[in-house]
Amino acid sequence: MKRLLVVAFLFLAAAVAAYGQCSEAEKKKLEEFDRAWGDAEQRGDRAFLENVFADDFTNVSVAGLRTKAQVIDNAVKQAERARASSQNPPQIAHDYYIISCTPNTATITHRDVITTVSEGKERTEYFRRVHFLEKRSGRWQVVSNIGHALDDAGILLYMEREWNDADLTRNVTWRERNFAHDYTGVSSRTGALTEFRYLT
Repeated sequence: MKRLLVVAFLFLAAAVAAYGQCSEAEKKKLEEFDRAWGDAEQRGDRAFLENVFADDFTNVSVAGLRTKAQVIDNAVKQAERARASSQNPPQIAHDYYIISCTPNTATITHRDVITTVSEGKERTEYFRRVHFLEKRSGRWQVVSNIGHALDDAGILLYMEREWNDADLTRNVTWRERNFAHDYTGVSSRTGALTEFRYLT
């Protein structure tokens, strides 16, 4: 009976280790990994990207399934076109990360904000990214991902998160950029009206 209890305890401990959540430090490393990957794509750094993607990587896109080689070639070509162009390269910001992981698997979700300037006009596009990773030979590798442009509802959901962040940090610049000049708010606590000019 003792032997059976020891075996059951070891099995349970192994299951917890294999399927438990990873630490906050590991989540931070995964976010740093994702940001470095995005920077490498912007630079067209083929060597870096070769290490990011697993050999059996599959990308799901509207163009169909794409392999590791196809995705890397596309990133390198886009970076070369951006360098050859006389226009400013797009500015890409990654934010609002949600990371879920076990010691050997991870899902990273975040928003990309892509801003381009063409003929003096600024254009901003918003995308949602989902990446699936596995730890192989002690290092994280991307095994699949998917991304899509955000619709108006998605943009508004993120805008509400930005608004909350701006309130917490008293970010006047965000308010000036996003509030209409005739904005009026109603306090949920007091019912008082607040005009934009009093918020800056």
